[in-house]
Amino acid sequence: MSYDVDHEIKGVQYFVAKVGKQEPDGTYKCTFAQIFGDPEAEQWFESLVGSLKAARRTGVINFEGQMLLMPVHKDVVIHLLKPLPPGTKEKPPKPTSKKKRLF
Repeated sequence: MSYDVDHEIKGVQYFVAKVGKQEPDGTYKCTFAQIFGDPEAEQWFESLVGSLKAARRTGVINFEGQMLLMPVHKDVVIHLLKPLPPGTKEKPPKPTSKKKRLF
């Protein structure tokens, strides 16, 4: 199974908007603990920290520091600068491919 960076960034956009609070300018903010503790996000991301770093590199989100680790950075604010287009917030992006069964 390959790693699709664009797909992971869409997941970050979806989950930050889901658990965060919308700002007057249309952006969203949440804490690292909020997205880390979301049961659906927990199951969706293979590497939440890696996905957050990729989203920051592309200018989709911003947060203080180099890397986020629980519980040390639980109160760090993640600012979603580029939300998904309206109407795409209802469901998370679908997985890129089905997982293969080992048995």
